Amino acid sequence: MPYRLIRQIALNLCLSNTGLCTWLMKALGTLAALQAKAGCVLRRKQVVAYAPTALLLVAAMPVFIRYGGLRFEQMLFFIALPFTLRKGTVNVYPRLSTVLAIVCLGAFYVVHVYSVFYLGFGLALFVALMLSSYRPTLLSFALLFITAPVFQYLFQAFSFSIRLHLTTFAAQVLKVLYPAIEQAGNRLMLDDISYTVAPECMGLNMLSAALVIAVSLMAFKARQYNLRPGLRVIALMLIATVGCVAIGNVSRIILTVIFRAMPDTLLHELLGLLVFVANICLPLLLLTFLIGGLFKPVDTRAKQPIKQPKRVIVLLIALTAGSGLVTRNQLNSEATPVAVDLPEMQCTTSTDGVVKYSDESALVYVKPPAFFLGAEHHPFICWQASGYEVAEETLDTVNGSKVYTFMLLKEGEAPLYSCWWYSNGKQHTCNQMKWRMAAIVGDAPYSVINVSAPSRTACLELAGRLMH
Repeated sequence: MPYRLIRQIALNLCLSNTGLCTWLMKALGTLAALQAKAGCVLRRKQVVAYAPTALLLVAAMPVFIRYGGLRFEQMLFFIALPFTLRKGTVNVYPRLSTVLAIVCLGAFYVVHVYSVFYLGFGLALFVALMLSSYRPTLLSFALLFITAPVFQYLFQAFSFSIRLHLTTFAAQVLKVLYPAIEQAGNRLMLDDISYTVAPECMGLNMLSAALVIAVSLMAFKARQYNLRPGLRVIALMLIATVGCVAIGNVSRIILTVIFRAMPDTLLHELLGLLVFVANICLPLLLLTFLIGGLFKPVDTRAKQPIKQPKRVIVLLIALTAGSGLVTRNQLNSEATPVAVDLPEMQCTTSTDGVVKYSDESALVYVKPPAFFLGAEHHPFICWQASGYEVAEETLDTVNGSKVYTFMLLKEGEAPLYSCWWYSNGKQHTCNQMKWRMAAIVGDAPYSVINVSAPSRTACLELAGRLMH
């Protein structure tokens, strides 16, 4: 009875509105075709091959969320990865990838370093993709490594030295046009106007985007002509990309001074976009065309999926899922901060081990040594999180040792002058590799010492006293 009633209503509706009836028939036909196509796809073996990939992504989500979600460069990895996969190509290190994935994911349980997990997850993802007909290539591995957090961290760790050298080079070029221009650290001064080469101007996102674009261009070139780039060609292209980014940053500094394009203005942003297109994108297009002759031919015949034991795939998924339960760095030693002699100052220790010395005229932070694979307690992060703006960065010499100096600005407060360096109580340095090598070989660990005072002179005098 209900069926007849519904049929009668539908018949009356269609008879009174022929257009609606025709549209409903087309819609039902389209849905039937989609259903048939979906059923065909679901019956394919490829769905079984991609199931481990989906499970790995789901298992990794808790770790990504714990570390603040996917960063810009990691989103680029997932966007560009499909373009680097190839169908019918030679197998790319299946056993080595499996072993390294297990080692990295297992090591994360001990060292709790996000970069180790990211590399392990990426390699596990490649192992899962090798079960399908679309397999990772050398470009996929290059994409994984250039988007790893450790790569970004190394760039940030050395960004001040890089910005200092780029600013010096730009100042030498600008002296040809403006002989009166002066340089002080990462600042250029001309006609009483100060131009600061800030970390944002150096463009970490610009470097990440440029490297991913370089890999994507090689992938498009390889897919278009059924070719594959070798390891040397990929390395050459990535090195050239870093060079283009460096040249682009120098060009941006020069154009900013010439056109007086101050930060937070439309002209400043347009110049950045122009430099990215003219100094990075176009040269990379030309370079990809030029090195196309170095690509090698590939076997276009379809390959059988790589057979991996099910227990290996289950192990990778289990290690990835278990990483979400890791909450403590087991290898991070409980080393205490370097002791300093400041009896006249009030001393307090925070819950994370940072020792604070303070009085009415100065402030000293001594931060505990970091694990050699981890990030040190960078003062900029703490000060900026407290609402201060870092300005006038430079590198000075105090008692024969290099220290980073900078000024701290905050609305409604007098400026603070600050400096910082690494110290193990006997040796002082600004060299990233020195304190890390000391941690590896078992030498006295280095702490970060950060001194702040109302004047530059007082700040450097107190730093000299601590070094002595």
